Amino acid sequence: MKKTFAKLTKKTLSILPPTMPAKIYNAMIKVPALKQLANSLIKSAIPDCLETEEWKLLLDKDDVAMSGYLALGSYEPETIRIFKESMKEGATVVDIGTNIGYYTIIAGKKVGPMGKVFGYEPNTDSFNLLQRNILINNFDNITPVNMALSNILGERVLYFGDNKCTHSFADNRKTGKNEMVPTDTLDNSLKKYGSPKIDVIKMDIEGAEILALEGMTETIERSPELVIFTELYPKAIRRLGKSPIELLEKMRDLGFSISVIDEDRKDIVTLSDFGSFISSFRDDESYKNLYAVKE
Repeated sequence: MKKTFAKLTKKTLSILPPTMPAKIYNAMIKVPALKQLANSLIKSAIPDCLETEEWKLLLDKDDVAMSGYLALGSYEPETIRIFKESMKEGATVVDIGTNIGYYTIIAGKKVGPMGKVFGYEPNTDSFNLLQRNILINNFDNITPVNMALSNILGERVLYFGDNKCTHSFADNRKTGKNEMVPTDTLDNSLKKYGSPKIDVIKMDIEGAEILALEGMTETIERSPELVIFTELYPKAIRRLGKSPIELLEKMRDLGFSISVIDEDRKDIVTLSDFGSFISSFRDDESYKNLYAVKE
C-alpha cells in the first residue's frame, strides 16, 4: 500500500510545476488536521534509502521536508541540474548546510576521486546521517565538518524547527528544542585544509547566508572562477536582523553577477533591480535559489 501511494504521488507531482508541491503542503499545514494528515502520508512514502545508478542516500523517515521531497521526486530539480553542470572532475566544492548530504553526495560523485567536497552541518542528528551517507557510498573525497559557518568563531544556539530543514539561529518555530553548536568562518575553517581555491559553494542555512558570506571574503578573493548557489529566504534573513537586499548587495560588491533560478520555467533570470525582486516575494515562507558567478 505504501509503495503504491508513493508511486501514484510521484506520478502526480511529476506533472505539476516543481514549486507547486511545496505550495500545496504549506497551505495544508496551516490547518492542524490537514497538517497531521499530510505529514502522515508523506512519512509513509519515505523509504529507508533512496538509490540511483550513481549513489545511495539514507533518508530520515521522520523528516517530511527534505526526505519527503526527495522520496517524492520533487526537490529543486532545476537547481540540481545547474549545480551538476557547474562542477568539473577535480573541482573543490563547499556545501554549507548539508543536512543529510543530498547536494554533498551529488558533488562527491561529480568531482571524482581527484576532487574534494567539504560538507558543513551543525545539527547532530543530520550530521550523523551525513556521515553514514558518505560511508555507504565509499566516498573518501568528502570531508564532513560538524559546525555552523558564520562570521565569527565561537558558539551559538541552533533552534530546532518543525523539521530538520528549518533549524535556525532564530527561535521562530518555538518548538522548545535546541542545541549549542560551534561556529567558525569558512576562511578560518579552510586553513586546516591548506586554504584551497574553491570552485563551487552551495548555501542553505535558514537566513544566515549573509553571516557565512561575511566570513568567506578571503576564500572568494583566491577563487577567481567561483560559483555560488544560495537560498534567498527573506523572512528568515529578517529574523536574524538582516536585510535580504543586504545579501544581494554584498554578493554584488564581492564581484558576483546574480541570477535567480526559476524552477517552474527551467530558466535562469539575471537580477538587476534588487528592490523589485525582493518586493515580488509573497508575505509568507517562500524562498528562491540564486546562482551567482564571479565576474
